[in-house]
Amino acid sequence: MEIPDSHANSPSAQPERQGIRLAPLEVRLIQPPSRKQPTLIKRIDAVLQPLWRHRPLLVSVIILSALSVIAIYLCWWVIDIDSLVVSKVQRGNNELDFAIKYSSWLVPGEEESFTITLVNKSNSTLNRVTACLVFSGTVPVATGLEDSNVANFKTLEPKQRKTRTIKLLPEKTKARVAQAELWVSAKEWSQMEKLGTYTFDIAPLPVRVIRRLVGALATSAALPVIAALLKGVLKE
Repeated sequence: MEIPDSHANSPSAQPERQGIRLAPLEVRLIQPPSRKQPTLIKRIDAVLQPLWRHRPLLVSVIILSALSVIAIYLCWWVIDIDSLVVSKVQRGNNELDFAIKYSSWLVPGEEESFTITLVNKSNSTLNRVTACLVFSGTVPVATGLEDSNVANFKTLEPKQRKTRTIKLLPEKTKARVAQAELWVSAKEWSQMEKLGTYTFDIAPLPVRVIRRLVGALATSAALPVIAALLKGVLKE
């Protein structure tokens, strides 16, 4: 009688398993190729290339841009000419306060106004009160036929306020700047009092000519756009 081998079915008697060895993976970081940023000249060239194929369109764009810049500048200039300088009431000597309103531009051939307001802050009456606007140098600035460079306030009672206007008519001149001094006098004063010095820019052309030029430029600038739109509509 054979005795079964008790070790035949034991776990140690099973065949030995062999493990799988994996080789280490080699990892390399590859940087993407660097892309050169296009230069400003290349960018401009990329924009102009399509326009260059359509030269009439390119010429229209250039003309439109130039006319638009000129029109905008002239519009700003006309607006600046039409603006007025308005001062607050300022304290003067002899208890006579004043305020002024005027255009900082003198346009040849067009009448301008210099408005003066005087306020008697004293407790006594001032008689024969006058204000005089005197231009220095040889700038030809005349006054109207019935006007002068002197504003007559006559009598100023205590705490009274009066306003007068001096009309100016600049003539054509090569000068671009003019200066004027404002003086005031009264019977009760021993001498005239200088209120201030004011600077005026002289326009090279009348404003009406500039306005017509702005309108012509605006119309000329719009023509290429209208032509391009009509061309696109007709193609469709």
